[in-house]
Amino acid sequence: MAEKPQLSVVIPVYNGERYLGKMLDSVLTQTFSNFELFLVDNASTDKTGQLMHTYAERDGRVRCLYQEKPGVSAARNAALEICEGAYVMFLDGDDWIDENYFEMFVAAMEGVDLVSAGYRAYHEERIDGKTHYTCFYESPKEGNEDFTAERMLERLFEIRHYQGYVWNKCFRMEIIRQHRLRFHEDISYNEDRLFAVEYLACARRARMLGENRYHYILHEGNAVSAEYGEFPQEKEFTEIEAFSRMLSYLADYPRALALARKNMAQRELLLFGRMIDPHGFARYRKSRFRYHARRFRRLGYLPEDEREKKLCRKLIWYGWTGICYGQKD
Repeated sequence: MAEKPQLSVVIPVYNGERYLGKMLDSVLTQTFSNFELFLVDNASTDKTGQLMHTYAERDGRVRCLYQEKPGVSAARNAALEICEGAYVMFLDGDDWIDENYFEMFVAAMEGVDLVSAGYRAYHEERIDGKTHYTCFYESPKEGNEDFTAERMLERLFEIRHYQGYVWNKCFRMEIIRQHRLRFHEDISYNEDRLFAVEYLACARRARMLGENRYHYILHEGNAVSAEYGEFPQEKEFTEIEAFSRMLSYLADYPRALALARKNMAQRELLLFGRMIDPHGFARYRKSRFRYHARRFRRLGYLPEDEREKKLCRKLIWYGWTGICYGQKD
């Protein structure tokens, strides 16, 4: 009888033929080898499926899943239904990891329910036909440290120690199965942090590792690239809905709840600041965002400067009237 894998690894992919090979090469050469790898294709229109199949033929640990349902959450959930490992990790197909990434996490899972680590983030540039990566962020250097689940919840919302991603974490499948935890498929932004909040609400201990062995690439097509591009699509408002759901899980964790409310308020102001642009407001006046705007005052947010004070007043007005200052209905 074949030995069950100790670790399940899930990588959702959509039109990833340009990047996926780099991630898969870094996964399949790991110093820790007792894992299963699920590649979930979200109806790609390029040669992603062919590339996945090539790697599956080369290495028996690779399993390919194909689904029509869009979204990274649906892809992760499809894999969670059949994962056999004691632990599970979720990676992004357009990044890469150091060769001892899995070994580091599996060793650290002893005695805790979640392990998290730092990362490096890079801008991608094409110069003379070649790809170059410039590191623009590295997680603060820390020593390894254990936390209560409550303290780890707080770190999900702290600017300096922000830990809202899932690709730099390792989870226990036993907790996921017992509480039937899944990613919210109607959330397009902030779904990682929402899953982590729900998980930690069921956990006891967490461990933070002072190592930055995950390499995150910021390029066109990343969800986060919306921060640096045009006004976001309607689906970016689901980030606020994700925050709203998190608050319900944080009722027994007062400091984490306060931090989440502050994060949520600041994010609403940022999105609203974009929305009142003359080119954006008309498209989003009737959006679901107005529902949250009506509830904005309940967050108890204290503006940090004059610009935020003005935005707060306008946001509250918009929530009640559906009309933005300076705009015709």
